[in-house]
Amino acid sequence: MTKPEVTGDDLVFLFFPETDTGRAAGYAHLARVATRLTTGVPEVSEAAATGQITAIGKDAAIPFEQVRADLESIQQPVLYATGMQDVMIPALAAYTAVRHLRNATLVAYSDAGHAFLFQHAKDFAAQVTAFLAD
Repeated sequence: MTKPEVTGDDLVFLFFPETDTGRAAGYAHLARVATRLTTGVPEVSEAAATGQITAIGKDAAIPFEQVRADLESIQQPVLYATGMQDVMIPALAAYTAVRHLRNATLVAYSDAGHAFLFQHAKDFAAQVTAFLAD
C-alpha cells in the first residue's frame, strides 16, 4: 500500500484555522518544525503512528453514556483547552465534556484550530501555569 502524500497545506488545514492569521501561524510553525528536524530529531515510527490510530478507533467506539459517566467520576480539577475552529475535534466536544466534569476550566482560542497550543503557546503556557498554581 502506498502512503498518501501529506503536504504543508494539508497540515495547515488540519491544525490551524482557515484565516489569514491562522494560515500564517501554521506555516510559521511548519518552518520551525522543519528547522528542528534538520538537527536529526528521530521521526515518529510507523508502529507509534499505528498505535495512535488504533487508540483513537477504540476511544471512538466507547458509547457516549460511558464517556459521560467516566467524566462525571473525575474529582480533580481539569483544564480543558481547545481551538474554536478545530476541524478534527469540534469545539462543541470540549463544551460537552466540560459540562460533565465537576471542576473544569475551559479555555477556548477563537482564532485557532487543533494546534492552538502552538499558535498561542505563550498564552496557553500561562493558562497551564496558573491552573497548576491553584
